[in-house]
Amino acid sequence: MDAYIILDNKYDLNTLPLKGNFVVGVERGCLNLIKNGMQSDVSVGDFDSVDDDEQCLIQSNAEKFIKLDTSKKMTDTAYAYDLVKDGEYKNIFIIGGIQGKRIEHLFANVNLVKRDKRLSIIDCNSKIISLEGKNIVKTFLKADKYKYISIYAINYSIISLKGFKYDLNKYPLGTNDSLCISNEIVEKGILRLENGKIIIIMSRNDK
Repeated sequence: MDAYIILDNKYDLNTLPLKGNFVVGVERGCLNLIKNGMQSDVSVGDFDSVDDDEQCLIQSNAEKFIKLDTSKKMTDTAYAYDLVKDGEYKNIFIIGGIQGKRIEHLFANVNLVKRDKRLSIIDCNSKIISLEGKNIVKTFLKADKYKYISIYAINYSIISLKGFKYDLNKYPLGTNDSLCISNEIVEKGILRLENGKIIIIMSRNDK
């Protein structure tokens, strides 16, 4: 079973296999679930982004409703993650949390990805994941929807790239190194994490 944390109120939820998985709605993400005839297992947030009628609608369409204090010590998304982090979920997906005017929330969400290799953040244009370990291989296809691959080190890492516009062989990627931004796949790109821990950001063509 996987866990889905729904933040985005515009993402096409019908493209996700939510049935049979654990679903947490957060703030206006709860309204997206309702709009698509879906119900959350838990709806959570301080709900400062919805009006009273919307909050009542969310509460009546959730198996469990948790209203947080606005002066809480963590973000709504972090609280939702805490609800599922100890569960035996193969993957945890945060839907949304990348776009928007509040860029500080993106940084907070990326910090969650750094903590848990099961966690991915996905929106309509991008996907963020982490990799950790030795001799870990990940394959990217040009035919997939993502055009640009960017890699950042969480700690000192050694990476190799083959089949990209810019290949690398056992490159020492430091935590302040931005060399690996916006690389492109030729046909089939292979990333080998020789050692370390990295963040990978996959983005669509921005034209």
